Amino acid sequence: MAEAYLRGDRFDQDAAVAFNRRILQSGAAAGYALTRLWDIWNWALLDKPGVNNLVEYETRLNYVFPGTGTR
Repeated sequence: MAEAYLRGDRFDQDAAVAFNRRILQSGAAAGYALTRLWDIWNWALLDKPGVNNLVEYETRLNYVFPGTGTR
């Protein structure tokens, strides 16, 4: 899963939000009433640029996907 979040060997929260938005939109387009997102964040322990922005990223997801159960 690191390759989904560490693009160019750094965490880019804008790209990560867009990635998650595409996943949710593709589920809806395929006719699914519910799409669950989960991942393994062991990459977050790496000393990579942008990793210190994870709390801000998670907060943004709460606003980007209101009512979706993002925590």
